[in-house]
Amino acid sequence: MKLDSFRPASLTYKIFFNLKYLLSLFLLTFFLLTFFLSYSVNAKSSDNSLTKITLQLKWYHQFQFAGYYAAKEKGFYKDLGLDVEIHEGGPNLRVQDMVISGKIDAMNGSLANQPFLFGEKGIPVNLIRPINYGIDFYGDTLFTTQDKVKKNPKLILAFMNASFKGWKYAFSNPDELIDIIINKYHSLNSKDHLDFEQKQLRNLMHPDLVEIGHNNPERWGHIKETYQKLGMISPDFSLEGFLYKDYHPPFSVWINRLLMMLGFILIFSIVIFIYNFQLRKNVKKITREIQESREYLKITLSSIGDAVIAVDLAGNIVTMNPVAEKLTGWSLKDAFGLGLTTVLNIVHAKTGKSAENPVESVLKKGQVVGLANHTVLISKEGIEYQISDSGAPIKDAQGDILGVVMVF
Repeated sequence: MKLDSFRPASLTYKIFFNLKYLLSLFLLTFFLLTFFLSYSVNAKSSDNSLTKITLQLKWYHQFQFAGYYAAKEKGFYKDLGLDVEIHEGGPNLRVQDMVISGKIDAMNGSLANQPFLFGEKGIPVNLIRPINYGIDFYGDTLFTTQDKVKKNPKLILAFMNASFKGWKYAFSNPDELIDIIINKYHSLNSKDHLDFEQKQLRNLMHPDLVEIGHNNPERWGHIKETYQKLGMISPDFSLEGFLYKDYHPPFSVWINRLLMMLGFILIFSIVIFIYNFQLRKNVKKITREIQESREYLKITLSSIGDAVIAVDLAGNIVTMNPVAEKLTGWSLKDAFGLGLTTVLNIVHAKTGKSAENPVESVLKKGQVVGLANHTVLISKEGIEYQISDSGAPIKDAQGDILGVVMVF
């Protein structure tokens, strides 16, 4: 969607500044810039004292934790004032050896690990994946205590940012990380095993489509409901305070940008304030026209989660983000104006029958509607993706429905 800029054809501005106003504006700008520069210097100097953090892995050193190794070895943690010590995990028993010896017939394992071990032995295996049975849970999860998040918000944010940067580096430089894991962390796995592992992890994480570290609250809600149905947690169990997004650190590494933005807003507000009455009236009018023309786009963009497709009341596509283009195989240029069901080809995983058009359900109920479990998206090229999504009505300021936004 494209927004045209508004520029009045016959609008004459008469701005009168006297020396007092200009001097005040200059002093205010000088003060703000001095404050921002001094803060930046202080923020950098504090990095000289590194904060120690211990990261406990749940398994032996392998590519499963490559992002953390990359963040440590490439100095991403150190750049943010962290001295991270990584502790290796490991089980008491090597269960796959018991399967190979015939002592047991089945075991739980990782797609990025056990299939390679059995393949080396020439032993065929039958993989039973929980996701095919409605158990769509997160695997490896980075967690800490609520107390530490509340007391050290800046520390936690710095560790997360450095770790995510490490993961991006690891997927961009897998061969380098494999050598580091073997030579620096003395992994028990061979180079071929680690290469197999990184390829499997890439297929599971889709780092080119899904932002590393992204957590879907609806998916956690599904996990909670599953545990409640199994009687493993109480019916009144709440996820409030469970996800990192529930906390709002009062001070973060983004404070410089926030203060700079507030400074410009303040300067702009003062300039507007000293304009004459007619100028302020015209600016408000133009601003209101811009806000009205951008309202639809603003509401749509605020709903973005993963892949996003927006349709009008007739069910025709008006916009879609790059992730949706990749998953559906349709470009926005080709999909614009087409019916949603033409582009979003979804079927039931078990029966192969077409799934219900979510747009019709949203327009009928006027509220958020989620897809049924076991839903598969078939792209234009015939590629299948297991998805879970929801549709929400797009409303204007008066509450009238303008269309539907699909997030999956």
